[in-house]
Amino acid sequence: MKQFKTFFYILVISSVISCDESPKIGVYENTSSAQTSTPEKKEESTYSEWNGIWAKGKNHEIVTLNISNCDENGFEFSLNGSYGGNLGELSGKAMITENGEGFYSNADNGLCELFFIRNQKGILIKSPSQQCGAGMGVRYDGQYKISSKKDDTEAELSFTGLGLAKNEGQAKLIENLVGADKDLFLNSSHQTRNLPNDAKTGAKVKSSGVAGLYGEMENIILLKGNQIWAAVIDAENGEIHYYTNVDEWKQKMPPSIKTWAESIPDKTIIYSSNDGKN
Repeated sequence: MKQFKTFFYILVISSVISCDESPKIGVYENTSSAQTSTPEKKEESTYSEWNGIWAKGKNHEIVTLNISNCDENGFEFSLNGSYGGNLGELSGKAMITENGEGFYSNADNGLCELFFIRNQKGILIKSPSQQCGAGMGVRYDGQYKISSKKDDTEAELSFTGLGLAKNEGQAKLIENLVGADKDLFLNSSHQTRNLPNDAKTGAKVKSSGVAGLYGEMENIILLKGNQIWAAVIDAENGEIHYYTNVDEWKQKMPPSIKTWAESIPDKTIIYSSNDGKN
């Protein structure tokens, strides 16, 4: 009697209570026609994949998550965030739940609950209560990605990336005009508003500032084709620096910038002689 040898594969999905990145898939093979051999797992879950520094956000809205000492019982974490000049800080010990998620709860100052979920993008934090003692605008929930030494927000910190210029050509004109004050403009552009066109020049007006730091970190830019009027606060020196590439406005401000400057007390106005051609 002819015997047939049967080959079959058993696909086992193992959900492990751990700090592993995701449930692991193990493949096992049985080549016996009469008996089932003991399966040998080819992949093992690890806890180290949770450890490290993670981050979310961009310009003036950044939160970093530091996870360490992860094992089957849980992990230690710290969160540090900012929303403009408003800050948030939280640290503690999260436990590992039956479904493999991290969970933190504290009721010292209102109920603070955080759920840590490891996924393919990194770590997702859910916070149903939103009562974790952070400053105004600072949120710990959201998707975190592995943090690198290179600033992930670098691409955002440009005149085009921040929406202050409509194209690279216009952005270059602004950069040439403001020169060394470029960083003052970019770093003070957290929240930007479109204001009514300037009454005298007809230029479009964008006013920007940093939440919690208005009066110290602000700027205003007027654009009309290749014509530019701009001003920024230099808080360190107690000054407002004014720039334009329009000759007739070199020693006077358009109404929009004048009104803006008058709302900022105790600052000396410096009229720049830069022609924007360097």
